[in-house]
Amino acid sequence: MNIFYYFVLGTLVCIILLATFLSFYFRNRLKNMAGMVLSMTIGMNVGLTAGLLFGTMLQGNLYLSTLLAILAGVIGGAICGLGFGVYAFLEGLMAGLMGGMMGAMLGEMVSTVQAHTLINIFLTLSVSFLLLFPALRIQAKTKEIANRIWYTKPAFAFLILSGMLIFGSQFSKVQVQSESNISKPEDKSQQPSDIQPENAMIRVQVANFLYNPQKIIVKEGEQTSITLDNLDSVEHDIEIKEFPVEKTEVGHAGHGENSPDFHLHAPAKDTTTLVFTPLQKGTYEFYCTIPGHKEEGMTGVIVVI
Repeated sequence: MNIFYYFVLGTLVCIILLATFLSFYFRNRLKNMAGMVLSMTIGMNVGLTAGLLFGTMLQGNLYLSTLLAILAGVIGGAICGLGFGVYAFLEGLMAGLMGGMMGAMLGEMVSTVQAHTLINIFLTLSVSFLLLFPALRIQAKTKEIANRIWYTKPAFAFLILSGMLIFGSQFSKVQVQSESNISKPEDKSQQPSDIQPENAMIRVQVANFLYNPQKIIVKEGEQTSITLDNLDSVEHDIEIKEFPVEKTEVGHAGHGENSPDFHLHAPAKDTTTLVFTPLQKGTYEFYCTIPGHKEEGMTGVIVVI
């Protein structure tokens, strides 16, 4: 586990501890409705942040990342709500559960770079929501706002939160750069090729959210087999819309298996094969249908000659 993930985990623990302390400190100074809002807000944001974190760290194991994210969100929301009563406790518990589920699914769908950006945003929001405790207390005592010194507090809070967002971004950049250096192929032959030679047996590898090759040439009327070799720790697929083919053999089951379009799906660290015969010349785009993967560059073309 890298320093960025340690930073996020440590900050989440501090948020939960501070939220617990503040909830008991302000329990007799805030209305019940304010307590419910605070527990829901803390639980949801802690769950989302933890879900993104564990979803990114454990890509390919959605079950475990969801359980861990739900646990973090439930603890954050429930403990925060405990100081305000049973209704706030239940509100925080359910908000943390929902936030953890959504965050884990999102962390599974997006790339590491996108996940780090979202983690920084939600982590900063989680910290900023701790300021709601004194802010709502001040709102209940409007005469304090007449004091001019109070107006310096939003500016001070803005500087703290901006600094935290920048601080977390620096950790994220260091980690992304180190991962890029580790995963960067040293041999040029490992780089994605542009054109696949004419061959009735085609192998497409997927690594680091990238097809290799990205351009495939097949012959009209010739039976062809295409194998999707997924080297990533998350599922991938290949889909082509309105591609006139005759499917001979489908060596996979799962996501999209009954699709009328050309579709080949491979679970994480697995290989699947589809045998087909192209029926019409042309150039057809293929891409990964898993949410967020196409936007990361998982596209290519197949040319029927």
